[in-house]
Amino acid sequence: MLLITHNMDRVLAVCDQAVVLYQGRVCADVSVGDVDKDELVSYITGARRAV
Repeated sequence: MLLITHNMDRVLAVCDQAVVLYQGRVCADVSVGDVDKDELVSYITGARRAV
């Protein structure tokens, strides 16, 4: 299933893996169990990169 959302609570509740895009490019491909909500938001805003 593909879920496209900015709702990080939903991502943490239903997803196993998260691929985060920033300015149209993949900036993170992480296991949801290894990150928290704040880390996911930092990827979305460009404050952090994992890839």
